[in-house]
Amino acid sequence: METTMRRYTAIAADSKHLAGFRIGVMLAHPNVSVCRRPVASADPLDREPCAIPGWYGAKIVGFCKGAKGRYYPVHAADEFSDISKLAIESLSPVVDMDWSVAAGTLDWTCWQTVDHVVDCVFSYAMQFAARAPGDFLPFHQLHALPEATPADLVMGLRAVVDMFAAVLRSAPPDAVASDGLAELGITDWAQRGAHEVLLHTHDVLKGLEVTFDPPGAMSEWVLRSEALWMLDLERAKGGSDPWTALLLASGRSVHPTG
Repeated sequence: METTMRRYTAIAADSKHLAGFRIGVMLAHPNVSVCRRPVASADPLDREPCAIPGWYGAKIVGFCKGAKGRYYPVHAADEFSDISKLAIESLSPVVDMDWSVAAGTLDWTCWQTVDHVVDCVFSYAMQFAARAPGDFLPFHQLHALPEATPADLVMGLRAVVDMFAAVLRSAPPDAVASDGLAELGITDWAQRGAHEVLLHTHDVLKGLEVTFDPPGAMSEWVLRSEALWMLDLERAKGGSDPWTALLLASGRSVHPTG
């Protein structure tokens, strides 16, 4: 990621979160946030968000409360990649199950749902890479052949999310492409893709009766999107945590039977 960084030592006597921490602050870069990557853990999902305003124009995803650690700039593509990695790691162990069953409350089967996600993410990559100015590009959809197995679908998903992340990372900071309604930037497209991957992973695993409970920080990041016009934020207020809020905002039920 080509960025210009300046490092500051943040001394904030009134904040136990920042006092004495050395953080990387990204100046005037709308697609980068500062997020904790703990020295003690190599897991990119090991984050605990808290509400701290951005410094010097940086978008801060989260800091671990009261914990000392190194801080690194996180591109929107990294957030998308973290969510995609979780989805693939959650779907891979269930490829031997029956994917002909309905995906949660959807009319699609689990097979059809992941096939749909592959097509969606691939189309996002094409649209943004082309900097398309209007409707979606006039190409056929990308679908698996009928003989594709669930394992094939997961491999296809891994391929398209990596493609999309690479497109996001390689784009200049001011790049935009239309989704047919509005021009979206890097973070907008990353959140659009993350929403698709998160919610449909939930649908598939719900259909297979497997628990899926992503970290709250992921859901919070998606819920903050200004480009996801389809989210019902009023309904989201009924959620007891970020994940249930995102489920409600996306028209899903948070009850075991729904």
